Amino acid sequence: MTQFDGIVLLDKPEGPTTAKCGREIARYLGNKVGHAGTLDPLATGLVILLIGRATKISRYLSGLDKTYTGRIFLGKKTDTGDSEGKIISEKPIEISEEKIREIAPRMIGSHEQRPPAYSAVKHKGKALYKYARQGIKVEVEPRTVSVDKFRIISVDSHGIAFEAEVSKGTYIRALAERFGEIAGCGAHLSELRRTTIGSFSVENALSFEKILLLAQKCELKNESITMSEALGHLPEIAVDAEEAKRIAFGKLIDLDRIEINENGLFRITAENELIAIARKTGDSKRHYKYERVLITPEEIEN
Repeated sequence: MTQFDGIVLLDKPEGPTTAKCGREIARYLGNKVGHAGTLDPLATGLVILLIGRATKISRYLSGLDKTYTGRIFLGKKTDTGDSEGKIISEKPIEISEEKIREIAPRMIGSHEQRPPAYSAVKHKGKALYKYARQGIKVEVEPRTVSVDKFRIISVDSHGIAFEAEVSKGTYIRALAERFGEIAGCGAHLSELRRTTIGSFSVENALSFEKILLLAQKCELKNESITMSEALGHLPEIAVDAEEAKRIAFGKLIDLDRIEINENGLFRITAENELIAIARKTGDSKRHYKYERVLITPEEIEN
């Protein structure tokens, strides 16, 4: 087994959960495997796998915008919002293709969206889908999500093929149901594929089988992305060995060599390796705080 810290892009197949894929890979790596954003078993496509210490940077990747392609089946509404659920209503599709295409612009913009009853969002420490399976209805607060793009690719007798660009936390199942409500016939999500997360593309991802094979051969590190590369959307400050040592002990250093972006986050690297993530809190050279320190004093000493 070869342990390493880094990121691997998975093209998840239909069927297994994201967590199950991670557990299988972890068995061969002998290391922790997490992910920055899950996919339902029905869905396929891009998952960012976090290996070893990279699990600590999940929050800085899970918030990236995402792109999906998929299909919305018109005329049938299910209890889960997708094709895995039971049909709870069925209506004829009495709307023209022209009117269907006119719905697309109405999907774009900010929306208040409640997480579906059959989702992993937790209420009082318990996933919503567990309540739903027991027939218990739970009211959860809506969240504001953003749909930056919604494009209809094609229309047929059963529904539409689409592409959507959305913000963190957007449930595409809920978008499908909203589309059906506007169309007046109900709908559910019948296919879903995630194609991008931020600047990452499924075109550069490896199949589940390929990742398992490379993990067994102790060659997966060769296909991995470093933590610093994965956080390329954050400004970077490179420090020398002495400064890295101070950071390992949680001490602040003078930082006056970077343009910080609007959310104040930046990454700190030493010899091209990510050692910390920090947030600017003011204009002084030391007006910042560490959110994650990824290097230990022992590593510096060695």
